[in-house]
Amino acid sequence: MFESPSLSIVTTRPISLRDYAKPVAACAASHVEHVVRANSRASASGDGGGSGGGGGVDVFAHSWNPELGRFYDEQYAPYLRASLHEPFEFDGKEKSRSQALS
Repeated sequence: MFESPSLSIVTTRPISLRDYAKPVAACAASHVEHVVRANSRASASGDGGGSGGGGGVDVFAHSWNPELGRFYDEQYAPYLRASLHEPFEFDGKEKSRSQALS
């Protein structure tokens, strides 16, 4: 059975938008360009498999940071269909409950 790697970062200070802005924006831009737009182009040209009728990609976002939820959502607009930004639950165990659910 394959277990996906995970990484937890615990900090004693609040994490600000500035701390996450650059990497989140870079990841979102890459996802939009290389997955969403690439799929839309392939569908429009008939190279996307199926009937070539243009399916596209629906984007759903999830994070453990409700304070930055709006920023995450803005990075994926107008492709975002739904999002959920839950509070991080840390109970002192090796893996938090929220991380174990992801």
